[in-house]
Amino acid sequence: MSRFLNTRSGLLACGVILGLGFVSATAGVGLAQSALKKRYVGRIPNERVLASLNERVRMHAESLLGSQVGGGECTDLVNEVLRFCNAKQIHIRSDGQYEWGQAIPLYKKEGGLFVIPGDILQFENVELKGGGSSYKYPHHTAIVRSANGKVIELLHQNVNGVRRAVTGSINLDQLQPGGTISTFRPKPL
Repeated sequence: MSRFLNTRSGLLACGVILGLGFVSATAGVGLAQSALKKRYVGRIPNERVLASLNERVRMHAESLLGSQVGGGECTDLVNEVLRFCNAKQIHIRSDGQYEWGQAIPLYKKEGGLFVIPGDILQFENVELKGGGSSYKYPHHTAIVRSANGKVIELLHQNVNGVRRAVTGSINLDQLQPGGTISTFRPKPL
């Protein structure tokens, strides 16, 4: 054995074997931590966990950009992202309105937006006008990619006839009276 280890190829082989053992040991620790984190996420829905769920929702929605999810409906994208992230999916109330988790306010009491990336917006008869353009969302669902001031960047599909996941943005200063934007924070299963 000592002869084998004293050769160059022996040292290399030993290093590879030890290196692989280290990788497997660290991979095992990572898997255990991942399993522990999943159990934690499902049991304790505090703010830190929700932020983590929101981040996963945003990241998965971004990973689907350019592809058609399901039949290409806006709800297909959101439902798939929530399913993938182990979050509660759509609930349709008796009045036909959609709920996507915990209802939250759009604005903070002290001003500014309350929504964070990964939250879900449900548009009902919303019209935005300004800067020479006009957008209508009679019944539409989107995921918040980012929120800055009164501008919200969206991840959504089935917009202007495009049935693929795309980005877009809305400026709340352009919101016309009459429509509603309901906001939801994803909830773990």
